[in-house]
Amino acid sequence: MSRKQPFSVRHLVRYAVQGTALGLVVTAFIMLFTSDGGTLAQLRNFPLWCLPIMFVMVCVAWTCAGTRLWLISRSMGYGFRYRDMLTMGLASEFGVSASPAGVGGAAVRMGYLHRAGVPMHSALTVFAADSVLDTIFFLLLTPVTIVVMVRDPSWWGIARGGLKLGPGTPVLLASMVLLALLVIRFWSAIIRLIDRVVVRVPGSKRFRLPARWRHLQHMVKRTVHRAWTGTHFLVRSRPGVLLASLALSGTQWVCRYGILPLILFAFHTARNPVPLLLLQGFFFALALVLVLPGGGGGIELLTTAVLRYFVPLSLVGIVVLIWRLFTYYLYLLVGGIVFAKSCHRRMVLTILEDHHGDLMEHMDRVHG
Repeated sequence: MSRKQPFSVRHLVRYAVQGTALGLVVTAFIMLFTSDGGTLAQLRNFPLWCLPIMFVMVCVAWTCAGTRLWLISRSMGYGFRYRDMLTMGLASEFGVSASPAGVGGAAVRMGYLHRAGVPMHSALTVFAADSVLDTIFFLLLTPVTIVVMVRDPSWWGIARGGLKLGPGTPVLLASMVLLALLVIRFWSAIIRLIDRVVVRVPGSKRFRLPARWRHLQHMVKRTVHRAWTGTHFLVRSRPGVLLASLALSGTQWVCRYGILPLILFAFHTARNPVPLLLLQGFFFALALVLVLPGGGGGIELLTTAVLRYFVPLSLVGIVVLIWRLFTYYLYLLVGGIVFAKSCHRRMVLTILEDHHGDLMEHMDRVHG
């Protein structure tokens, strides 16, 4: 019996509406509980010239995403037109924003590549290599962020207030590091232990837990292998493409995540908001755990907890609204238009029609 298609145009539109509704409801509650009589007066001080700058930043991020895909695909022997890769990048952004846990972005991207004649395994390799570049950029950004936070005394207060540091904090951090090292050292033994536990859990056969667990392990191994293969190919054969793609990745994420620091600078924040570039990445990653379109309002709540250290409480709701307008709703609108036109021109592959199993693996990994 065939399963329901979760990434058809109709389902993505429905998810987009749900994500928009959830985000707006949460934002409305944030504004309701944080705004006061002085909010509008403070909002009048916001410089309007920042709005076109933020729009240009979003456009640059879109352009970088399409250019990265164009460079990587051409380096692997596929001579795609730049316009098609830019279209694919915009449509995949809509897939990320409009689907639970963002898995629709991978589906749309692989669909475009396969419709253009790329075998499914090669499309997955291109996607994995592109994702590795994002990971490398954030790994490089992490020590820079730590240095900024350590050298800026204002961030010490944020850390004490947000993490509630106490006398036992060094012991706790050392214990966490030791635990991580032990997990890495005994990883194989831990996997074997989980194998035995999954089999003995009550109802394991009914819910097919052993099969789901094996499937998850296979998915992780295959994804890591493809990411390694694609990146290794670029390192050995196309180092220039790798460096250019890494630079484009950095530009893309600085433009997208730099919108929030720009908004805070416009409201004359007294603290350095640059570390928020990295923190936003963590917020988006945590919001994926909710398995709801657009994070289901979780991103707004996480960001609100931090923004109270940068702007008066009465402005938090306004900052969240402007920020999400440029980093989520604009992506939904423009990406949705491009996605709809692409579907109309039959450029998008409905992957579940030809490669039902691959997308089911994505959904099982998210929901199982």
